[in-house]
Amino acid sequence: MGWAFSILGVLFVCGFLLFLILILFMAASTKGGGGLGARPVLTAFLFAFAIVLMAGPAITLTLASSYTNEHAFRMFFGRQPGSNVKFINNASGGGADYSRVMLSFELGRERKFETFAASAHLKRAQGSAIPEVNTEPPDWWSPGDCPSPPAVYVGAADVNWDEKWATYCDDNRRVHAYALWIERDQQRRAR
Repeated sequence: MGWAFSILGVLFVCGFLLFLILILFMAASTKGGGGLGARPVLTAFLFAFAIVLMAGPAITLTLASSYTNEHAFRMFFGRQPGSNVKFINNASGGGADYSRVMLSFELGRERKFETFAASAHLKRAQGSAIPEVNTEPPDWWSPGDCPSPPAVYVGAADVNWDEKWATYCDDNRRVHAYALWIERDQQRRAR
């Protein structure tokens, strides 16, 4: 998605420059007469175009971020997040031979995590330590930052995921979820 950020950044800069040029033309037209001040329809259109160029990337990034967070949540839990899920962080990625989902979110007081764990086919592992992730985690990834030991839920390998687990901290109602799928040929070569 790096190229998409580059394109959106260029559009924002172009819109901002057009906006500045229009302001300069408006200032020049008030001193010398004529200019853009004599063409109000053109001026309004150019200002609207500049604002759309600047606002478009921000709106696009917000919608894309919201969509990718919800998509990763659906991939892991098999359901929509709902209004009781807040502050979703997502670091999903993959390639031709693997796929990874890393989620973090806060669960509202009105829901129990057990319902989410059941929809993801996770079972509570008694006295289990937090599993390690096989990648550099993002800054927000902190399943061990719970005042009391978090509950660890582990799922069996299935057709979608080779490794799947989640932690739930009852103190701050924070959930960290991790899932990994590796192509079977890659697993055989690694052994």
